[in-house]
Amino acid sequence: KELRTALAMGCDQAVLINIEDDLEEPDQYSISQVLYHYMKDQEFDLILGGNVAIDGGSGQVAPRLAELLDIPCITTITKLEINGTDAEAERDVEGDVEKIKTTLPLLVTAQQGLNEPRYPSLPGIMKAKKKPLEELELDDLDLDEEDAEPKLKTIERFLPPKKEAGKLLQGEPAEQAKELVSLLRSEAKVI
Repeated sequence: KELRTALAMGCDQAVLINIEDDLEEPDQYSISQVLYHYMKDQEFDLILGGNVAIDGGSGQVAPRLAELLDIPCITTITKLEINGTDAEAERDVEGDVEKIKTTLPLLVTAQQGLNEPRYPSLPGIMKAKKKPLEELELDDLDLDEEDAEPKLKTIERFLPPKKEAGKLLQGEPAEQAKELVSLLRSEAKVI
């Protein structure tokens, strides 16, 4: 569904690489290996990736892929300008902006604010149904399951402990201040 939406938004072609039957719990290593084995034979100037996945949130797949492809990688970009084979990007760095110049080919990960995606138009949706959507598996990439086997294994998942409810201090401000200092000393033991 998401690939057809991307086609409706203007992409020319899409590829779905199905790894569910071959890799039980793929990690960042697995995904980057699969993408590398597809991308290594493709012609490209720019690879746009997401900053982090919503499942693991590690932000490792794109930099790993760039390393395997031996191309520059700029993460968390909020602005990108391409001029011929030169690229200039801006990225968020702890509340500041870093400006980077490099050359193509290039892999970048997009941070919120890089672009406002266009909405699929009705003609775009109709055309998307006829655009090619290639479906591949590991065997199509000449990649053995062992070569893409995950390096990480999740042992346990759990929620953090529940926080206790806060206390409301009663009385006049001077009384509240005294009680707060007392609680900070006796219960919280921070002063």
